[in-house]
Amino acid sequence: MGRIIYPQKVKIICGMLLSTKWCIEKFKQPDVFQTIPLINNLIVTQLNSNNLQLQLSIDLQSELINFDFTDYYKNELGEKVLRYWISFSPNVSLENLWKIKIVTNNIETTFFSDEKNLRKVNIDPGYVEGSKLVLFTTKNYSHRIYLAEGIYAENTLIYFK
Repeated sequence: MGRIIYPQKVKIICGMLLSTKWCIEKFKQPDVFQTIPLINNLIVTQLNSNNLQLQLSIDLQSELINFDFTDYYKNELGEKVLRYWISFSPNVSLENLWKIKIVTNNIETTFFSDEKNLRKVNIDPGYVEGSKLVLFTTKNYSHRIYLAEGIYAENTLIYFK
């Protein structure tokens, strides 16, 4: 019989995709790079002001890269899409962490959608721990595990020594 072992706390991350043109217009900035701190601050404020009882701050942000590997998001985000990642401190318990996807969906709808209700900033929340990166999603597929309330977990990356 196996012993129940509770997981260690994990680092929350978010993969970000954004419409360059829309962000510049929405935030009235001369270039997209000046919109990033505004977007990040809005996300932190919203994550910390819900019933998840989080007190997060961004501790790391990747460089922005062109997201031109696929046309999957073209209809929603437009031609010029950028990708970056952010991570948060402190590390948190996995209990009910999947609810962060519901919060980020609400952020996308409330703050980052245009007049046609197309999202212009895509937030993919998840977590990193010692052996994997897991993202939360609303889309079912063969490699995704149902958690609750329409949210699935995807083991996106696995780390091997």
